[in-house]
Amino acid sequence: MIPGNPNYIMSKDEIKEDQIKKSSDPFKVQVGGNHYAHFKIQPGEFISKNDLKWYEGNIIKYVTRSRFKGQMLEDLKKARHYLDMAIAEEEQRVNKNNANLYQQQLQAQTQAFVAGGTICGTSLGNRYAYPK
Repeated sequence: MIPGNPNYIMSKDEIKEDQIKKSSDPFKVQVGGNHYAHFKIQPGEFISKNDLKWYEGNIIKYVTRSRFKGQMLEDLKKARHYLDMAIAEEEQRVNKNNANLYQQQLQAQTQAFVAGGTICGTSLGNRYAYPK
């Protein structure tokens, strides 16, 4: 095929050279391969514009490139690893919030009891009345 022909397929080096010539925007240029070149927006730009955490960005990066880089299974496993990190962080946050909520409830019940006798509850729903 001849360059200029609409059916001409550029090599990786030609794509990289063409991208660098056409744009000074670093989000429009890919260094090292062309596995993002066909996307409307590169994963790096999407990640940056949406202020994602680094592991969220890696999930997007590995999933989007998995079909095009020739290492689909490896890239999907990498994405799963970063997803496991995200899940672990969220579980820690939820557990911490639950512990804080329990502490707040316990503190409120203790203060009410000390203040002169109110109804205190337990997680089982049992209620104990304390006299005023």
